[in-house]
Amino acid sequence: MKNTDELVDAYLRYKERKDEDLWAFEEMDNLVKEKPLEAQEIIIKLITKAPDDKTLAFIAAGPLEDLLVHHGEKVIDWAEENTRQNNKFAKALSCVWKNNIKDGVWERIVKLRKPVS
Repeated sequence: MKNTDELVDAYLRYKERKDEDLWAFEEMDNLVKEKPLEAQEIIIKLITKAPDDKTLAFIAAGPLEDLLVHHGEKVIDWAEENTRQNNKFAKALSCVWKNNIKDGVWERIVKLRKPVS
């Protein structure tokens, strides 16, 4: 894997330049499935660097939602804590769809959701 900053920057560019930065999507997808703790750190960096709500929604519909699908019971406390501490994270969480997130995890997410402006 390239360094974390390169991954974050390339993933944010991937939204616009899919072919050139496909590696970042693939790397993030792998981290979400295989290394959730590393994925959590990178998701926070992605959200921090997101320049607008559209990009937050892109992150939410991608790695954040996938992390909650694959590891929801393990990461929901992390999501709750970050929602309370970070307005951008709260906005991103509000863009997550239920997808295949387990019901108990989804119920906790619904309580945290804030309207996206």
